[in-house]
Order: sequence, then structure tokens, then C-alpha cells
Amino acid sequence: MLLNLLHEHLLPDCRTLYPNNNYVFQRDGAPSHTSRASQDYLAENTNQFTKKDECPPQSAGCNPMDYATWDMLSERVYAGRRHKFTEPELKQKILEAWQEISLTGIWASILCWIKRLKLAIEQDGGHIE
Repeated sequence: MLLNLLHEHLLPDCRTLYPNNNYVFQRDGAPSHTSRASQDYLAENTNQFTKKDECPPQSAGCNPMDYATWDMLSERVYAGRRHKFTEPELKQKILEAWQEISLTGIWASILCWIKRLKLAIEQDGGHIE
């Protein structure tokens, strides 16, 4: 599932946003993100990515996906939900919701990144909001 998501959605979006491939694909330390298959795929298909040993522990406050993008996505996935999703329904809803997120929203979360990194340094790696 993860490699398909990377191949079909995330990396094409990265290439659209950064046609010169001047981006770093950042992930957290989740097991699916640090798996051998994931590491090998990203090594073959991106110029730069955070490798397994480069993911700072407890770094959600410094990852735009965690502090902003997942919130935008989950708001769309669960808006108006009246029943529990089956796994296929949830996967489909996530893919549909991803298409609804504007580039403006993504850019806004990325532009907060430097400020959040400075806050993390000031907190000596401690929790930031």
C-alpha cells in the first residue's frame, strides 16, 4: 500500500510542485516508512529523502505532514461521516480527500516549518504546539 501511494500519488505530486527535483522527501520513523522496501524505493526514485537513521525521534512538531497536512486530510475524510468506513471505503475516501487539499494549504504548512524548527531548538527538542 505505501509503495503504491508513493508511486501513484506522493512522488508525482512532488515532481509537479518541484519540476527540478529540488526537494527532500521527509518522513517520520514509522515502521512502514523505515522498511527496507520503502528505503530502497526512495533511494531509486528520489534525489534526497530522510533515511531511516536520520528521522529525529518524537519529531511530529517539525514535520509539515504531522502538524498540518494530516489535519487538513482528516477533516475532509471524516466530514459528514455517518457510519464506520470499511477499509476499502477509507482508502478511497483518503485518496479523494487528498485531491481536495489545495496547494495553498500545503505551502502554508511548509512555510511554517522554519519557525517551528526554531521553536524546537528553543525548547531544546521538547514539545512545541
